[in-house]
Amino acid sequence: LMDAAFAAHVRFRLGGASFPPTVYYKVFTHGAVTDVCAFAPRDYTAHKQASPLTLHNKERPGQQQPPGEGRDGWYRRVENNGWRPVSEKLLQPHDDVTMRTGAVVVDWSHAKGERREAQARKKKAKKLAWLQAMYDRGRSQLEVGRAQLRAEEG
Repeated sequence: LMDAAFAAHVRFRLGGASFPPTVYYKVFTHGAVTDVCAFAPRDYTAHKQASPLTLHNKERPGQQQPPGEGRDGWYRRVENNGWRPVSEKLLQPHDDVTMRTGAVVVDWSHAKGERREAQARKKKAKKLAWLQAMYDRGRSQLEVGRAQLRAEEG
């Protein structure tokens, strides 16, 4: 792990539902990792040639795609780099944190522009959820303060 050519680092954290906490680790890579299935995301074995009528009559821009042109049979990336426990119970896969973070399905597109747009949308949604939580927390504290003032006056 100390080799610079390894191009990775390991993070540790404490967690778990009981005391003493469990030590978890996760490996992050900095070098190039190739996902071979990303080069051919479609299931080419299920592909069937369209009829000549469908093949040569193109839709106008802005109209819907013909049925069967979606991403139903495409490759779905599964992120298997969850938090793993450092313990003697390593062979027991029933740890809650490991099960939650272990097999996350990632909506991944082979087009770089689509990935960036999805990342921006996710970041915006996360910020909006945080702002709403802060607003709700502040509003509830304000209502508690008003109730205390009414109790003192009355």
